Amino acid sequence: MWRNDLEQNAEAFRSQANQVMKVEKELLDSGKRIKEVQKSIERVFKKQEELNTKLNGIETQQTDLDKQLQELEKYINDTEKRTRTSPDDRKRQQTHKLAEEIDNNLRELTEKLIVTQKQLNEQTESRMDKNSPLYLIVRTLNQHMDTLQWIEKTSNKLEKKVGKASRELSRTEY
Repeated sequence: MWRNDLEQNAEAFRSQANQVMKVEKELLDSGKRIKEVQKSIERVFKKQEELNTKLNGIETQQTDLDKQLQELEKYINDTEKRTRTSPDDRKRQQTHKLAEEIDNNLRELTEKLIVTQKQLNEQTESRMDKNSPLYLIVRTLNQHMDTLQWIEKTSNKLEKKVGKASRELSRTEY
């Protein structure tokens, strides 16, 4: 009888010991997870501090930039008041710049067309029979075209020089 009681008590003890071990294991696992979560939270706090520091730096830079922009706007407004450029003057300046850009683009296109034309003429001439009357006509026309282009280019240069000289002359008269 006491042996039965001892065995029952021993079995109950083992059962409770197993339960205690399971609970202890769960507690240890939970402790590990809590430590991991705590480390993650610490990392998040550090990142948050870094972010706040960077944001403060950005805010300071933004404030400085705003001040500089205000100073620049004031300077521009003061300069406009001093020079008294009207909106029409500004529009005229913009139109002049646009005209210059268009003129430059047209010159580039003209140069490209001339190069393309010369290449086409050279290719055409190279395929033609050198003794053919058509070859002589094409060659003569090409030479005439080159001469006309040279005359046009030279006359444009002269026209610019005359315009510049007349502008300078009109300035000196006043």
